[in-house]
Amino acid sequence: MFENPFLLKTKTEVVARLVELGYEILIAQSLSCTRTFAVEKSKRHCGVCFQCLTRRFAVVAADAENHDPVDDYVKDIFRDGLAKGDERGNAIDWLQFNLEVSDFSLEGLFQRFPQLHQALRSVAGDSQSNSRAIYDMYQRNAEEVQKAVKCKHNQYYSDFLSGKLPADSLIGLVGSRVHLRPRIVEFLEETESKLLPRLREAFAQKQPNDEAELQRESGIILRAAGYEIEPESPQFTFSIVKTRPDYSFPESGVFLELKLFKDSAQRSQIVDGILADIQKYRKKSQGMLFVVYQAHPFITDAIQFATSLTNDSMVRIAVLG
Repeated sequence: MFENPFLLKTKTEVVARLVELGYEILIAQSLSCTRTFAVEKSKRHCGVCFQCLTRRFAVVAADAENHDPVDDYVKDIFRDGLAKGDERGNAIDWLQFNLEVSDFSLEGLFQRFPQLHQALRSVAGDSQSNSRAIYDMYQRNAEEVQKAVKCKHNQYYSDFLSGKLPADSLIGLVGSRVHLRPRIVEFLEETESKLLPRLREAFAQKQPNDEAELQRESGIILRAAGYEIEPESPQFTFSIVKTRPDYSFPESGVFLELKLFKDSAQRSQIVDGILADIQKYRKKSQGMLFVVYQAHPFITDAIQFATSLTNDSMVRIAVLG
C-alpha cells in the first residue's frame, strides 16, 4: 500500500491547488509533452499528444491559463487546425471518453473499466469508500473537461460564427458534432482518404489485371502509410463455410474488402458480394471498408450506390475509377 496526496485529485484540482498555495510559477516550469523531439526551441509542448491536451484542459478548467502561456504550445488544440490521425483522434477521444463517463453509475464505471478493481488493491482503506472516491474523481474530471470546452467555445464564439476559426480545430469539430460520432467512422474516412488517391496513381497508366493485383497494391500503400494490416485474416466460419476479409486492421477491428469491377455484367455480382460480406462480417468486425475499383464508369453516382446497399455508418463503400 502507498499514500499519494494527489491520488484522488484530478489534474485540474492539482493545478488549482498550486495556484492557491502561491506556487503557480511551477506550472510554466513543468514539462508534460511526450514529443519533445517534434517541438521548437521556443515552444516546449507539441500541444497534441495526450499529455499535452490533458494539461491544456486542466489549466483552462482551473482558470490558470495566465500561468501556462498558450504560446508555449506548437498547437493550441482549441483554436488551431488538427490533422487527421492522432492529433484529431486524441482530442476527440478525450472528449468522448469524459462524456461517456459522465453518464456512468458507479457500477457502470467499474464494469466498463474492470482494471479499476485491481487498482483498488493498491489503495489503503476501505474498498467501498475508495470505489466511491474514484467514481467521484472521474465525475469531477468529466465536468472539468466539459467546462474547458464551454470556456473556449465562449472565448472563440465570434471567430466560430464568422468562420475564422478552423473547422478542424477542436471547437470547430465540436460544432460539427464530430465528437458524437463513433471513432471507427473517423478511422474509415481517414483510411479511405489515404488509400484511394494512391490507388488512382498506381493504376493511372494500366488497370489492375485482377483483384489479386488490386489487393497487393492496396497492401503496399497501407503499409507505406503506417498501417498495421493482416492479409486474409481473421479466418472464421460463417454458415458452415470458411471465410476471411482481404485485410483486417487488428488495432481497430476494421475489415477491408476490395472489388474489381471490369465488366458491366458484373454489377449484380459486385452488389451481391458486398451485401454477403456485410452479413458475414457484421459480428466479427468493428467496421468495414469496401473499395470498388471500376475499369469504366459503370457506377455514375457513388453516393447513391453506397446508400442503396447500406445506411450503417460503420460500413463505408467507396468507388474509384
